[in-house]
Amino acid sequence: MGDKLELDVQMFLRGIGLTKQALAASHYATTMEYEPYMLCTQARPGDHIAVWSDSKGYWHHGIFAGTSEHGHAHVLDIMPDGLARRPFGLFIKGADAGAVLVYKDALPLDCSLKLAQYLVEQGSVVEYNLVEENCDKFAATCRLGRPGGSL
Repeated sequence: MGDKLELDVQMFLRGIGLTKQALAASHYATTMEYEPYMLCTQARPGDHIAVWSDSKGYWHHGIFAGTSEHGHAHVLDIMPDGLARRPFGLFIKGADAGAVLVYKDALPLDCSLKLAQYLVEQGSVVEYNLVEENCDKFAATCRLGRPGGSL
């Protein structure tokens, strides 16, 4: 991922008392599959979630932001229009399958959520790129505390 994202992640981790060196080597471990509409009841705030679209032929990834006091669920993700907090319904629109991606030795969920919120507020990823600056790498970065991708 880009240099600005790397710097923003490091600055955030230092601010909460973590350093990259203090984090164990983390990696993607497994998935828990659900119907897309069930993700908002199964995922916890800070979880890396993904939805598959048969018609589009790809997975879309994000960080589950939780459900508001008014019952509205949101996801933090990146799309060609940039990083944003989006309604859960928009995130799963047209999805045929859903999953929660589970990592070994990832950041605590509350830190992952705070990191995702921080990166969205900072506008860390300036330009979407299917290979380098994509939704999977954004969500994995938030779970691992370092730039990465799960696939």
